[in-house]
Amino acid sequence: MAPDARGHIGIVWAWGGGGTTNYYPGYSFTIDDDISQTQPWDSGFVFGAGNACLNAADGLRRWGDYLSIHALSPAKLGWIASGFRMNGATNCTTGSGVSQVETKIFVFGRGRDTPAYTRGTTY
Repeated sequence: MAPDARGHIGIVWAWGGGGTTNYYPGYSFTIDDDISQTQPWDSGFVFGAGNACLNAADGLRRWGDYLSIHALSPAKLGWIASGFRMNGATNCTTGSGVSQVETKIFVFGRGRDTPAYTRGTTY
């Protein structure tokens, strides 16, 4: 979680792992601000496409919450964050499979703040 210059909160979080097509490990981002002041807040979900490997010690699948977020400089309106998801099935039992983890760095916020983070961008 991180506040922006207005005191609005941006959140990035890991979710999923239920083992079905809709709940493979992925990440989501949420905005708690003057437009969306109470639950349900505005959120975006990035779905995974495979499960993490099974931990041989306890028989559980492990998925971490190793994420980062902070207000986007220099105006501090909107956020820059990191997220990751499984991008495909992994063959964990034979050791021949490699975890297909897709890592993303992304910017999110409200449309009203677009000039604050595109003013120095070249396309």
